[in-house]
Amino acid sequence: MIDELANPDEARTIKSYIEKGGYKYPPGVMESAQETRSRPPVESTKKASRASRTKVAKCVSFSNDRYRKMLSGVIWCLFAINMLTLVLAQEPLALLPLAFQGSILAAIYLRHRHARLLIKTWCGLLIFSGAAGLLSMVLLSSFSTGSVVWNFIILTTGIAFLVPVSRYVHLVFEQEDTSTESP
Repeated sequence: MIDELANPDEARTIKSYIEKGGYKYPPGVMESAQETRSRPPVESTKKASRASRTKVAKCVSFSNDRYRKMLSGVIWCLFAINMLTLVLAQEPLALLPLAFQGSILAAIYLRHRHARLLIKTWCGLLIFSGAAGLLSMVLLSSFSTGSVVWNFIILTTGIAFLVPVSRYVHLVFEQEDTSTESP
């Protein structure tokens, strides 16, 4: 317990911290601490301004319907190929792209706020896998026309959908209530 009469400078310093909202006494230490607990906490201006600047996207909107339909069509085709791989070849690793492509399709149709991020990630994976496939064929000198064409298609598909995603997929933010109502 701090004696205000014995240590006036320390008590004054602590009270100034309390007024700024930077220090709080443990319960029952000083009588003045009970007064500060009854008042609402003072929020610093930095925290308040940072909170007002932070906006959370509500959903996405596609400004080009043709882009959305082509993207969905390509993902559906790859989804079907992976489903056939899972069923016919009984390859359990096909579940990974199926789950990812399914989540992208769900995000597109539900216009989820993370659809843009998922599309960019999917395009990045296509670009990486197409480039890695082409590079592995060059390094191993094992060219087959079908593999080269397939990896080139994968690479160009990733690039074709990544470049316009920022132009056609937009985040929609909630409208802030700027009206001031008095009680």
